[in-house]
Amino acid sequence: MSKIYIYDQIGGNGIVALDVIKQLSDLDGDIDVHINSGGGSVSQGIAIYNALKEYEGQVHVFVDGLAASISSIIAMAGDTLTMAEGSLMMVHEVWTEIAGNAGELRKEAEVLEKHTNTILDIYESNTPLSREEIKKMLEAETWLTAEEAYELGIATDISGALKQAASVNINSFMNAPKELEAIIALNTKSLDPDPEPEPEKSNSDSEQPRGEEDQDDHNSLSMVPTAEMAAEATRGLEWRAEYNRGGTEVGVARARDIKNRKTLSQDTVNRMISYFARHEVNKEAEGFRPGEDGYPSASRISWSLWGGDAGQAWANARREDDSEAYYDPEEEEEKNFTDKEFVARLESAKQRLATLTKLAKL
Repeated sequence: MSKIYIYDQIGGNGIVALDVIKQLSDLDGDIDVHINSGGGSVSQGIAIYNALKEYEGQVHVFVDGLAASISSIIAMAGDTLTMAEGSLMMVHEVWTEIAGNAGELRKEAEVLEKHTNTILDIYESNTPLSREEIKKMLEAETWLTAEEAYELGIATDISGALKQAASVNINSFMNAPKELEAIIALNTKSLDPDPEPEPEKSNSDSEQPRGEEDQDDHNSLSMVPTAEMAAEATRGLEWRAEYNRGGTEVGVARARDIKNRKTLSQDTVNRMISYFARHEVNKEAEGFRPGEDGYPSASRISWSLWGGDAGQAWANARREDDSEAYYDPEEEEEKNFTDKEFVARLESAKQRLATLTKLAKL
């Protein structure tokens, strides 16, 4: 697969839009775009974003170290966005340095506001976050780890260990976290754009895997959630907002991915299979089905967040041999949260019953 590397500042003496456009004109098919940049020119960054968005093939973005400022906008151009473990993404308001008279400063302020609205539009159209949520993040200069970006529905996946050090001026940021220092200090070899391919093994070198046809069928299945799953996840999110119960932020992040029909990894599918297997018993509890007291229960809402029955069938069709036994600490967190929520509701019910008993005796 063809690769584009954005490993420098955006604009100036770094990477400009024309460089990327020229590379894209020579490519066809799906591409990987690797980002490790502290940002730069807003106009150049937006032009790169638009060029990638207009590319006819699938664009898979990888944050190898840092996607800060306008380079985080470039990351939004991907059909998928994978962040390396230990990588960071930073979003903030557009800013500039200028000297001039009052009129010139007012004109520049108007330009900044327009740029800010543009980047708000881009973040809003490519993430499940609301415009108000994004605006608050920009105002605060928000730094996100790979895990945080994934939970917010910004990143679609997290890959292995951090691959690249970032070359940025840490003093140019207001709220740079300690994790950025670790990325800057990282001393690793640069990625080889054209690595030597590993020699293919012949049948005599290795045993032919059993069930090869079944494995081919498994690999050919789409990893994009179905429309039915998206509708169920949307309902779960709406229920959670209305009733203020059911699931955790992990479940909400999963629902956002499903709602937006983002491509899911096999690791995520394994988490789904594990979740449904452990929570199947909840379908027999009161409030899970329409017409029952307490409908929709917290368990019912959580079930919908993960795609409901449609999600269970979809995930099981992509099952690996050990996926049901997959240990997921996030799933354990979900279970513990549900248990605590149930205990809290039970205690609340007991208190209401005690109050009603006292009133009845008056």
